[in-house]
Amino acid sequence: MECPKCGFAMGPFDEECPRCKRQAQQTPPPKTPVADMHCPHCGGALVPEPGTQETPPFCGNCGKPLTKNQRDTPLSAPQAQASSRLEGTVRPVHLVTGGIALLALLAFIIQISFSGAGSSSAGSSSAGWTSAAGHIWCGVQVYSGQGTQKRFVGEVLGGNERYTDPITGSTFRGVKLRMASGSEEWKDRSSLIQWGYVHKDDPAIQAMQWEILHY
Repeated sequence: MECPKCGFAMGPFDEECPRCKRQAQQTPPPKTPVADMHCPHCGGALVPEPGTQETPPFCGNCGKPLTKNQRDTPLSAPQAQASSRLEGTVRPVHLVTGGIALLALLAFIIQISFSGAGSSSAGSSSAGWTSAAGHIWCGVQVYSGQGTQKRFVGEVLGGNERYTDPITGSTFRGVKLRMASGSEEWKDRSSLIQWGYVHKDDPAIQAMQWEILHY
């Protein structure tokens, strides 16, 4: 005898089709939505956990997580749809607000930077100091130190493009200074222009006189 549903050949003592019985046991019961419970994010009906009627931790439609409060407080379809529309409206507002705050912060930082640079420039200008680079001439007085606390080092007497140090034997662009102590010393021009400062209104800068010294 054949099963009228699937055509399986049944035995003479079978009261029901073995194939249909096995398929019925293997096929899980269809999931039913949680009663009157909808996702607050997308508004879709929520499906319970397998074998339970508990609200799932994630929406099966949009995949977004559900908080404990959202799981414990059922929302009807109209309420869920309204919540979804509100979330879609609030999120862009948050993004716009955050962007405006970030732009304001950047503008504030830029303003502080320019103010600091302006103050530094004004301070240097009022002090009347400038780097010794490009201002090494005979008679120019060289100073060292930071800020307005400068210390007189010596006065430029001249120099030699290939001065050889008698002690080390090294050759460099030499500048001869009459030191504050009264002694005369040779200095490496490259080093001097890195730490040295001069008065902007030093008349020797305008005179631009230079003397090649022999040693």
